[in-house]
Amino acid sequence: MTDESQPPSYGQGPYHGQQPQYGQPPQYGQPSQQYGQPQQYGQAPQQYDQPQQYDQYGQPQYGQAQQYDQYGQPQPQYGAPQYSAPATPPKIKPSLWWVALGWVIFVLSIGGGILVAGVGAVNTVTGLAPTKPFASGETVSVSIDPEEQPAIYISTGKALNYECNIAGGDGKGRLVQSASKQTVTDGSRTWQMILKINATKGDYQVTCKSDEPGAEVYGVGREATAAVSGLMGSVAAFFLIPTAGFLFALILNIVIVIRRSSARKRLAVGG
Repeated sequence: MTDESQPPSYGQGPYHGQQPQYGQPPQYGQPSQQYGQPQQYGQAPQQYDQPQQYDQYGQPQYGQAQQYDQYGQPQPQYGAPQYSAPATPPKIKPSLWWVALGWVIFVLSIGGGILVAGVGAVNTVTGLAPTKPFASGETVSVSIDPEEQPAIYISTGKALNYECNIAGGDGKGRLVQSASKQTVTDGSRTWQMILKINATKGDYQVTCKSDEPGAEVYGVGREATAAVSGLMGSVAAFFLIPTAGFLFALILNIVIVIRRSSARKRLAVGG
C-alpha cells in the first residue's frame, strides 16, 4: 500500500534534499589594468635637461643642465662662489730699478778708480827707466824735453869710473851730477841714476864710457821726481772716480724718490 502522505518526489536537482548552498560571493580580484600612484602635488614635475650646446667649432659643450621648478622657472644654480681676480694696482713710475742702477754704477766706479790708479802708478814708475840702453863707448841719439826731467842711468854689478858727454841741440846742454841715489827696477834689470840732463827741447847725442868697458849698460830715462806728478794723478783718480760715481748715484736716488712721491699723490687724487 502506498503511503501517499509524503509529497511526491521529483528528480534530483541541484538542490535535491538539501538547502541551496550559497557560497562566498564571487571574489573580484584586482582590476587587470594597473593604475599607478596618483600624481603627488607639490612635487616638481619631471625635469628635463637643456638640449646639447655646441661651440663655434661644432664641438659639444658639456656642463650641468639647467634645472626648472614646477612652474617652469629655472632654478638657481648653487656651487662654489666665483671670485674675480683683484684689480692690479697701477705701477708707480719711475721704477726702483733706477735706484739700484745708480748704486751699481757707484760700485763700478770704485773698481774703475782702483784700476786707473793702479795702471797709472805702474806706468809712471816704469816710465822712469831707460827705454833705449847703449853700451860703453857707444853714442846714442835721444829727444830731450826738459819738462820730462831727463837723466842718465847706469846698470852695473860693481863700482867703476865712468864719463859721459852730451852734444847737439842748441849746443848748451850739460850734464849735472845727481846728489841723490835713485834706483828704478825694470824687469830683471836695476838702473841707478848718475847724471841729470839740463838742456832745452831738441835732439841730442849722448856718449858714455868707463874704465872697464863691457861691465855696464847706460841709458837715458827720467828723474824719479818726475813720477810725483804721475803718482799724484793716480791718487786723484783713485778718489775722484768713486766720488763721482757716488754723487751720481745719490742724485739719481733723490730724483727717483721725488718723482715716485709725485706719482703716488697723482694716483691718490685720481682715486
